[in-house]
Amino acid sequence: MNTLNRLAENAAGTWFTTDDCIGCHLCGETAPEFFRPSDDGVFHIVFRQPQSPEEIDLAGVAMRDCPAEAIHCAVDET
Repeated sequence: MNTLNRLAENAAGTWFTTDDCIGCHLCGETAPEFFRPSDDGVFHIVFRQPQSPEEIDLAGVAMRDCPAEAIHCAVDET
């Protein structure tokens, strides 16, 4: 996975979105606790990192369902 295109607006942490995002809003509908539109409204970003196992599972659903494969978790890189 190439993390060079990680969006700068993402909250610091392991979960992030990239500029592969197509702005479909699916992640924001699936997990609004973590994903919101970027300031310019073009992409969606991670504005809060999931913490609990339940939150991580929900973020994982958003990652799995992302049609652009623009949601990533850095721990998946190993």
